[in-house]
Amino acid sequence: MVNILVVDDEQDIRDVLRELLEQAGCAVQVASEGVEAITMFRNSTPDIVIIDIVMPGKDGVGVIKEIRKESNSVKIIAVSGGGKLQPARYKPEAIATTVYLAAADSAGANATLTKPFNKDDLLRVVRELS
Repeated sequence: MVNILVVDDEQDIRDVLRELLEQAGCAVQVASEGVEAITMFRNSTPDIVIIDIVMPGKDGVGVIKEIRKESNSVKIIAVSGGGKLQPARYKPEAIATTVYLAAADSAGANATLTKPFNKDDLLRVVRELS
């Protein structure tokens, strides 16, 4: 069984990802922000961390860097839809999302997904990294 830590500041997203991943046979824990995620990571050592990049407080890139200081073996999937600071006519493929995901990749993410993403794409990436 794959142990996954989901980190996202949006409750709805945490709930949907937990349900989807549990239905796929994964054990799932959730964190709502970066500091909580680092504590949970240290206490449970998940196989995969799925982390939003744009969050209040410690953002996803900071969390990825912190995790990478402690482990090179955990797999990290970074997700972003650009956050709430986007222009009114925001599109998921906008420059902000590309920059956020490139920063996550540079920090040590193994894979990136642009929100909204297809559930099949997420499950495929999880299988590939497990």
